[in-house]
Amino acid sequence: MGLWLEAIRRRDPSLLNAPVEVGHRSATVCHLANIAMELGRELKWDPAAEQFLGDEEANRLRHRAYRQPWRL
Repeated sequence: MGLWLEAIRRRDPSLLNAPVEVGHRSATVCHLANIAMELGRELKWDPAAEQFLGDEEANRLRHRAYRQPWRL
């Protein structure tokens, strides 16, 4: 975690152990597994669109509501 924060401070990706995209994909797999476990069913994932196929309930769980006044 320390190298990641230092890479951000310095704006120097060469300090990272792996490209940011690799970390994103790795974390995504964990989040998808958590959603599937919560819903108790198999889900189909579109990696290009980064959304579940034909499952609005699962897609709603990809994002949490932010507390006011925070938003993206």
